[in-house]
Amino acid sequence: MPTARAAGPCRSKARRAGFFGVCARSWSPSCHHDQVLGPRCGADRPQTSHQAASLWVFLAAVAGFAAACAPIGDPDLGAGTGTETTVVADADAENDGASPEESVELDDGVVADQAPLQVFSPPRPQGYVPSLLVIAQEDISILDSSETGFGEQVDLDVGLGGAAVTVVDDFFGGLVVQQVADDETPAVVWLRADGSAATPIATGGERLLDVGFIDSTIQAHALIESTPQLVERVPLGEGERAVLVQLDESQTIIDLSASEGLFAISVADSNCGALIFVDSSGTDVPVGGPGTPPCAVGRRPAYGAIALSPDATRIAYTTRTYRSDGVVATTDLIVQELGTDVVLFDRMIGGAGENVDDLSFDGLRLVFTRQQAELTQVVELTTDAEGEERLVAVSAEPSSVVFARQPITLAR
Repeated sequence: MPTARAAGPCRSKARRAGFFGVCARSWSPSCHHDQVLGPRCGADRPQTSHQAASLWVFLAAVAGFAAACAPIGDPDLGAGTGTETTVVADADAENDGASPEESVELDDGVVADQAPLQVFSPPRPQGYVPSLLVIAQEDISILDSSETGFGEQVDLDVGLGGAAVTVVDDFFGGLVVQQVADDETPAVVWLRADGSAATPIATGGERLLDVGFIDSTIQAHALIESTPQLVERVPLGEGERAVLVQLDESQTIIDLSASEGLFAISVADSNCGALIFVDSSGTDVPVGGPGTPPCAVGRRPAYGAIALSPDATRIAYTTRTYRSDGVVATTDLIVQELGTDVVLFDRMIGGAGENVDDLSFDGLRLVFTRQQAELTQVVELTTDAEGEERLVAVSAEPSSVVFARQPITLAR
């Protein structure tokens, strides 16, 4: 199993307990915001020649998929027509045309399997600009989106049996929701697009982290935190629940983002934490990106909210600095290209005492919540050169926001 590393704050009311900071690491409906996140990351961790080879095989596969979809940097608005994507790393460039299923010897003597990477990802409808899902006053609403901004907020009548805490789309028009029942019992349920009754996914107090694909099948999986160190994948439909990644006992899960068979996890530890990347088998994937951060004072996690781009070639993440008394001084938002040292975007988005979380990335825009005292804002930020920041108008106090990767077809 991989050894993990790093960081983040808690959601209000039961928003991803432990989402930032070292507050309640098991899910709790009374979780509060903690002032513990962290400073900017440092240099990339060293890579062995074998890791470097694995990295380029993985990134070549992802790049092949991206070429079949929208250009890198765009929000992937709908290219592609199939129901399954098979991505094969370009073997010819490395091994004079050897079959991609053969084992080949690279220049440095490392033997790498050239097996194809197969990950199902449904193409977005042509012209679809990701809508915004918002939880406000424990109800779920949606704001349709266009190139000019978000439209009117519309409540979704989904018939939940409790208060909504976290919501993620299921890629097929439905939703996966973490809720708290009237008796304070937390549960994760699946709301299908056809409007059928909610299907329980997890009822043991687990925390919903994301929804993603494991392999070339068309079945999505809910990714849940079963314990502070354990992420499990639960198929939406037929199949058995299974372990995705088990961390060391000294580490704690803060946030997880899934995209194209890559899973990014921010964790806290006795130092200042780090980010780890694993594939669908839970194996550590050396994709570069943020490294181990400098750590002046332990147990102040450096990384918090994280969000992979739809093509899994970039990662957005937050970092924090602290005052001497442990109160957050600044929060920065960074977008970095995986596999390189290239930072595409870097801006301070939070000041002293402000909590920034619920980060979501559609490839071009980012949305997040920013809370100070009793005020919570929903912020949209473009990652182009201008980096325009706009407040999103919502009708009630928001507690969670996320882009809908596919159109939501549940009754409105």
